Amino acid sequence: MPQDVIIPVEFPHMVNPDPGRAYAREHRWGDRYRVTDDPVRWQRIRAAEPGKLVAYTSPEARGSGYDLAVDQMCFFFYFDNLVEELFFDNPSQAAPFIQRMADVLDPDIPSALHDRSVPAVAMLADLWADSSARMSWQWRHRAAGHWMDYLWANLAEAVDRYRGTAPTSIGSYLRIRRASIGLTPVLDMYEVAGGFEVPAGVYRQSDIRRLQTLACDLTVLGNDLVSHDKEDAVGDTYNAVIILRDHHGLSQRQAISQINAEFVRRAAEFHHLQGRLPGLCEALSFSSHDPALGGPGPGGRRAIRLPLPGTPLCPHDATLSLAECLHTWVGGHIDWMREAPRYAPEHALPGGRLAEA
Repeated sequence: MPQDVIIPVEFPHMVNPDPGRAYAREHRWGDRYRVTDDPVRWQRIRAAEPGKLVAYTSPEARGSGYDLAVDQMCFFFYFDNLVEELFFDNPSQAAPFIQRMADVLDPDIPSALHDRSVPAVAMLADLWADSSARMSWQWRHRAAGHWMDYLWANLAEAVDRYRGTAPTSIGSYLRIRRASIGLTPVLDMYEVAGGFEVPAGVYRQSDIRRLQTLACDLTVLGNDLVSHDKEDAVGDTYNAVIILRDHHGLSQRQAISQINAEFVRRAAEFHHLQGRLPGLCEALSFSSHDPALGGPGPGGRRAIRLPLPGTPLCPHDATLSLAECLHTWVGGHIDWMREAPRYAPEHALPGGRLAEA
């Protein structure tokens, strides 16, 4: 599918006013972990434009928090390519490798025992140390679980591809992809980069959980609309469009139309839930400490009014800010997909594999 594919719903969003910092950080990350020593691997990561994705999806990030968000996105694309290069044909090697990465999240394992000779381990160890040091134990507990879900879901995908047992229903497919797409660690990093923390009582509300699920689905389905033709060309069936065509008797055009419809339906539900969050705050007796929080920003979007680093947002503002982060992510991710050169055929992995978003 051409990269100017029409995503059926718009999510207006702001862009970070300092994209240059993100691009510069991307290159410093490559030098720090010596990824630039491998021109082929580095070119694949650069084709994903991780700095641009962060600039598009983190308009309020500043300083060291902004840098961490770029580091995280670079890691995602590095790990994505690594899994497909090394484990697609031999997933048995993936489990011990991923376990070494997961060990950096274990508070009972001293950092001196982390295997930093493995670049992916060093990357995640640095990300975790730098982000978790700024946050509460509740955030660390939640974020560690999200990282674990992400890491092991990627193994599940690799095994499915190896065995030829990829999901044949959209529901089963999305259950895996919601974790492997990596959005929940990104949401956790929004808090780090923004200098705020969502209280546990807010994070676990059903409307907030549903908004997160919808944002994951919109990310996955939007990606599949953009990339299905190239994935189809190399025999990768881990795509919602291909699943509908191959297992549900639909033509290619019918499958695209149905995924478009699913995208529109989920987007409408997202906007509906976001609109009723003030009622959730009222039900929980959350009151705003910042009356200006709801004011419109550039392009009609509300600016996320963040406190000084280390200052917690009140529950009301945290609720609305988290929802705004989700909205901004979906909109920025859509615009990034339209522009990123990684979807071009020349960025396929060895053996014809394509990196996923």
